Amino acid sequence: MLLVEIEKPENETLAAWFSELRNWFDGNHCEPLVFTPAGRRLDRLIYRLSFENAEQAQRFSKRFAHYSPITRRATAYERAQMSSGVSATVGGSPG
Repeated sequence: MLLVEIEKPENETLAAWFSELRNWFDGNHCEPLVFTPAGRRLDRLIYRLSFENAEQAQRFSKRFAHYSPITRRATAYERAQMSSGVSATVGGSPG
């Protein structure tokens, strides 16, 4: 399982940004396992997405490179949290 952490751009509304991401997911027949807020980096909101398919994670990161994605493997702790449903929001707005 790969995680992608991505910055929400300051100059876009959350709704417009989510729409852009959703359009890519729909067009690529892809659904992240988890899509959840992950904190802040230098005053920018960070969201974490998990992908079961590494190829989809890499394609997503490449397509949204302008949002400074970081792709990495999930830790054992993160995998346990995701499997128990802790802080997981899929397909809708987080929060």
